[in-house]
Amino acid sequence: MLPTVGSDPGRDPPRRLGRPIPQDQLPPSGGGRQGPFARMYIIDRYLLRQFLQTLAICYLSLAGLYVVFDAFTNLESFLHAAATPGALLRVMGEYYGYRVIWFFDRTAGLLLLASAMFTVAWIQRHNELVALQAAGISKLRVLRPVIGAAVVFIALAAANRELLMPRFRSQIARKPQDLLADRPRELSPQFAQRTDILIRGKATFAANQRIEAPSFLLPPELDYYARQI
Repeated sequence: MLPTVGSDPGRDPPRRLGRPIPQDQLPPSGGGRQGPFARMYIIDRYLLRQFLQTLAICYLSLAGLYVVFDAFTNLESFLHAAATPGALLRVMGEYYGYRVIWFFDRTAGLLLLASAMFTVAWIQRHNELVALQAAGISKLRVLRPVIGAAVVFIALAAANRELLMPRFRSQIARKPQDLLADRPRELSPQFAQRTDILIRGKATFAANQRIEAPSFLLPPELDYYARQI
């Protein structure tokens, strides 16, 4: 059926051979988007993008300042640890590659708070929140994407603290002075993962993989050997 003069084809329901097209056969909304973002409104994607951009900028800025100040403070240790002048960047990259994991855990709460506050303040400063409320949208509905992103961010921070950091705890606990292989490093008592033996000692030497004055406390199921070696 052809539209008549003066009619608005955009407001008429789609028709096929004079019959309305069922809703399940209509093209998807959101410009043909597919996947988990297909049902998100434009304002949801806008706020989510604003929140993630602010979060990334804040983290990169703080992490960059930390790396710059800490690197200049311990530059002498890095120079001694690098065997050749060209190895300086490799040594620093390996050291700070693990330290940024620790830095993310320390600043996760601050990053989340700053990003959420900046996102809300941004839409309020540009009167976007007033316009949305005038359209009948509540504040809670407007902030739903920010709240959802904050929950996901908290889960990622918990996974980083409980799964990632324990896996690299020895690299994270290193100091720039510990990069020298012949330098003694204090050994904190710790249990072996497979045997549950408590390992203690005065110091460790990474150059020859040696523990000075070692002491091993056996678990109860190994008491028939000895209680302590």
